[in-house]
Amino acid sequence: MFGLKDETILAKYVIKTHYIMRVIAFHPEDQTVDLIQETFEFCNTPVGEITVVNELGYEVNVGLLNPTVLKRIPVKQERWGQFEIQCCPQPGDTGYIEIFTNDISSWIKNGKLSIPSSDRHFVKDSSVFVPFIPNSVNKASDYPTDGKTLIIKSRGAKIVITDDGEKSDVSILADTMTVTAQDGVSITGDVTVEGTIHATTDVTAGGTNTSLTSHMHNYVEPKVPAEVQPGTTTVPISTGA
Repeated sequence: MFGLKDETILAKYVIKTHYIMRVIAFHPEDQTVDLIQETFEFCNTPVGEITVVNELGYEVNVGLLNPTVLKRIPVKQERWGQFEIQCCPQPGDTGYIEIFTNDISSWIKNGKLSIPSSDRHFVKDSSVFVPFIPNSVNKASDYPTDGKTLIIKSRGAKIVITDDGEKSDVSILADTMTVTAQDGVSITGDVTVEGTIHATTDVTAGGTNTSLTSHMHNYVEPKVPAEVQPGTTTVPISTGA
């Protein structure tokens, strides 16, 4: 059929490039995960449990496989130049693996080129893990739908960036926030504080960098009224009442 060999027809059915997987363990030292397959899969067998029709219209005997367990699969990360987004998948997290056409085991282990003569094509352990696929159970409840909002969040913290083309805003929500800037922090604009400001060293203000801790006000000793002479009348000081 179509001039293809039987082996090609059989291979057409077994080549798969993506699988839904669940994290069993995360290894931060080499940024890899152990995974278990979350979807059922049939595999070609000489005497299978059932007979199915493949993509080319041929009947193929298949059997149901046990869930696949993969060890030390690299986690796909966003990284460019000096920048990166670091993620730490946890047991129970789901995502999918992308399976490579060629053998990348040598490249993953030591950064060397793939083995050109390897006959390992489309094998599950020659893959990377892509974290998270939303479904009806784990989907985000606050997913932005206005086309102008970006949300970066954890269970207890959130950064919301909005930009409608005319005005932009960044909102940060967290229990605590620490800023460490060895060369200082610069703020241009008005600052509104609802709460208390604590400074462990000093606060300076104004063009002359007046210190809050060492600033002194001149104190003028009040003069004692002169002794009232006999026959004079004192004038009371108005209190404004």
